[in-house]
Amino acid sequence: MQKDLNDLLGVDIDKLVNAPDDDFISQLIETAHNSKKNLKLLADLLSEMAPYQQDSNTYYKKSLLIYKYIMAEAKFYSLELIQKISTIQQYIN
Repeated sequence: MQKDLNDLLGVDIDKLVNAPDDDFISQLIETAHNSKKNLKLLADLLSEMAPYQQDSNTYYKKSLLIYKYIMAEAKFYSLELIQKISTIQQYIN
């Protein structure tokens, strides 16, 4: 399944999740398939995968970074993203 996800997203999930936080978003932006819509889907995927991972906080933190990036770049106010950010912050803390 992991290989299928990697092929679908065009990125190695394990490598991506283990990337340093300061380099994480730039790696995503450089990946050809990562429009803002795809970034949101990736963040959703990481947050859904998190409870099933040994280091769930890492997955939550990466999804949080993506959501915050999307909010910073967005030209609109999204209650959905704010709710997701709030929920993930509760899991991490």
